[in-house]
Amino acid sequence: MLAGCKTVKNNSGNAHKTNEEKYFLNLEKTIKRIGARIKEFTFEAGRPDTLDRNKLKMIRQNQVTRISINPQTMNEKTLKLIGRHHTCQDIEEKYFIAREEGLDNINMDLIIGLPGEDLLDFSKTLDKIEMLSPESVTFHQLSVKRASILKETNFKHHEGGEFV
Repeated sequence: MLAGCKTVKNNSGNAHKTNEEKYFLNLEKTIKRIGARIKEFTFEAGRPDTLDRNKLKMIRQNQVTRISINPQTMNEKTLKLIGRHHTCQDIEEKYFIAREEGLDNINMDLIIGLPGEDLLDFSKTLDKIEMLSPESVTFHQLSVKRASILKETNFKHHEGGEFV
């Protein structure tokens, strides 16, 4: 079925935070089935507030070769505004713990167009991410999700895709 598969991406976001043991058991079974052929296995580690050393250790033990940590922004005010439960310090802490646990291919997800952020704010985020030196960065355009705090507060996205 997956005979030619060499790249796997686990894109569960933060689903693994609910039942950690069951999640990693299922992950381990999946990897045993197709693991020998995998050249790159990306794990969507999610928001920094869902990570700890134990989870990062389990991720590494399951043949993960690349993780994605999702700060969204390195602006404390924006993190609070969008309802995130992590700080910039948490982002840096989890990044360095991942490195200590042997994860040497880290991606970081950023969101362009967050409420109240202008080009200067986004540039400051890029400067801080550059200092961490992840192997890759993914940029997402803001998308207001149904269950998000932005939707609940009737945030109106600025038309035209420009910074506010």
